[in-house]
Amino acid sequence: IRDSSPASPCKGTRKALSLTATTSFVPLRGSRRFSSIYRRGTKVRRGPIVVFSLPSRSSEPEVGFVAGRSVGNAPTRNRAKRRLREAARQAPLVGNRAYVMVATADVADVPFVDLVASVTEAATAIEEEAS
Repeated sequence: IRDSSPASPCKGTRKALSLTATTSFVPLRGSRRFSSIYRRGTKVRRGPIVVFSLPSRSSEPEVGFVAGRSVGNAPTRNRAKRRLREAARQAPLVGNRAYVMVATADVADVPFVDLVASVTEAATAIEEEAS
């Protein structure tokens, strides 16, 4: 007995959707890079985030995200970093700069529109200080 229902498409027949294809920044990697930005970078606090920034060789902005234990348990910290990552995608970050965005305990609860505004204000303040 044959099944007359149409065959389902094979796995892998569609091109995988890349989450990094739409990003407007390069992920920051390496603890040495984070440490140098903390030590030598410009620090700006806006709302629920603290942003450290330093000039970079990359033509696109490099961005790293940090959420310490003070933010909450692991799922809360991961949510805070995801929200910061998306806010950074929507904010006009400057190329040739590296940013480290540090979440405070309020990042998980603040409205997303306010979070994007905080990231934008911090990036603008850093750009003004650098000029």
